[in-house]
Amino acid sequence: MKKNSIKIITSLSIFVIASITIFFILNTPQISGTANINKNTNTQKNIQNQKIKLSNTRYWNYAYLISGNNLNNQAKTALSGFDRKMKTLSDGSVKITLKATSPNYNNQEYILKKGEKLYFIETALNDDPQFKEYNLGDDIAVRVNANGYILK
Repeated sequence: MKKNSIKIITSLSIFVIASITIFFILNTPQISGTANINKNTNTQKNIQNQKIKLSNTRYWNYAYLISGNNLNNQAKTALSGFDRKMKTLSDGSVKITLKATSPNYNNQEYILKKGEKLYFIETALNDDPQFKEYNLGDDIAVRVNANGYILK
């Protein structure tokens, strides 16, 4: 009887540990890489899908609008490590350039058509005090259409 009890307790313990591990994996924001487009290919493929609304992803709470004319304080903090420049093009689209202020990043450019928005994902907003970038693994820009669906 004691051997069966030990087997049951061991099996339950393994099940509980596995369940807790899976829970944390599924509920922890996981953006890896730097804002370098070439290094972020896997992250971009994971979150950029036209059938998914950004607001329905686990990244929504970490998304800061950076395509508006005026940035709020959180968006400014999220963009630590980059200088943002906006230019309206002749066809009415808007070119947003993120110029890297750190040698660990590459400059990035995005062209937004009418109605599209650009969000910057920063999962650890407070890791970048005083507009300096200290964590290079949690920043990426995501372009959405007028309905909020992620664009490639």
